[in-house]
Amino acid sequence: MTENPTKEEEKDLQGTLDAVEGFLSSERDYVEDSLRKLFEVFYTRLNVHIKLKRAIIEQKDIVSIFGNIETLYVANSKLYSDLLGLRMKGRQELKEGLGKTMQDFIPYLKVYTDYIVKTKERNDKVEELKKSNKKFREFVKINGFVKKKYIYIILCICYTYT
Repeated sequence: MTENPTKEEEKDLQGTLDAVEGFLSSERDYVEDSLRKLFEVFYTRLNVHIKLKRAIIEQKDIVSIFGNIETLYVANSKLYSDLLGLRMKGRQELKEGLGKTMQDFIPYLKVYTDYIVKTKERNDKVEELKKSNKKFREFVKINGFVKKKYIYIILCICYTYT
């Protein structure tokens, strides 16, 4: 950009900065609202029940439903932390550092393949357990397991960066 940007250049820059801020906001929502709830409320609690010998569902069912959720949670939490660190330095810093940050994150996108491919199986397993397992049905009810946009929040890992 030139030293004295035109109104058009200023408008373009503002639009870019707003888009980058929007991306940061959507990543925050994804990590803090979806992944954290999925990992801490559902995955972790179900595993704790097993360790306490008060299982709600079997370990194989947890694996079937959650797959590699811990890896997804850690990877996206790091991405969000990196983006937030850039933003704390300023909007321009976030804009300039976004490309490199995303480039570093690209290898982690491969961990989504399993989730995307197995979404229907995961949904089917949840429905099966809700019908056949009273403890699981109550656990779901108590912990706010709700439908949102065609699939359960607990399985909403098919995240895209748009």
